[in-house]
Amino acid sequence: MRLIDGKDADSVNHVLQEITAEYGDIIKTVTADNGIDFSSLENVLADVYYAHPYQSCDRTTNEAQNRMIRRDVPKGKFLDELAPADIGLRNILIICLSVFWTYKTPEEVFHSELKRVRR
Repeated sequence: MRLIDGKDADSVNHVLQEITAEYGDIIKTVTADNGIDFSSLENVLADVYYAHPYQSCDRTTNEAQNRMIRRDVPKGKFLDELAPADIGLRNILIICLSVFWTYKTPEEVFHSELKRVRR
């Protein structure tokens, strides 16, 4: 999760360029909503899919992430008032199914998968 400067396409594209520079080798596709902020994703990413309007089921992973974020940042509290370290998403424990049930943070799961994929 990254905080961006604005809700415009240029701000989103700038952050996506940074993300793809770091993780582009593992990003397969992106599914976005039809907002103006995602209107020019094709300039940064090759495989972009746009969700159908008012169909949150097209973006179930994103909706689940939003629920986790809203545990720490309730509606009405603006994200731009927070520093990246204030967002406790990385501290939420999740259950990861592997050989044994283990409790890991999303950050730990991401980095272990990144290591596995980049072998």
